[in-house]
Amino acid sequence: MFRVDLLKYLADITVPDGMHVQAGGKLPNKQWAIRNGGTTHWGAGYRLVHVAGERFSSEESVPLPALTPGESGRVTLPNLTAPPLPGHYTSIWMAQTPNGECFDSPLTIEIVVVEG
Repeated sequence: MFRVDLLKYLADITVPDGMHVQAGGKLPNKQWAIRNGGTTHWGAGYRLVHVAGERFSSEESVPLPALTPGESGRVTLPNLTAPPLPGHYTSIWMAQTPNGECFDSPLTIEIVVVEG
């Protein structure tokens, strides 16, 4: 049997897309509801990593929850700060295996930064 890693996005729990944030302001920790849609158990070394756009966080990666195939959970990205200039910003994050291979599907944060 082939081993397949697949992250299924279920919902934004915090920081909905299009949220307005003051320039340089703090955001709540971002949480996504996700499901392990593959055939492998996510354990030590499975991470969510920043791959494109603004990072918003002091973290470059965070651990994925330990989930068995078909199991759902939450992944949290802490310590978020909006960029200092007004505009529309997107941050893109991908799940990664312990050997550094990214797999579906990207998780995003999309915010609108306004004057403080």
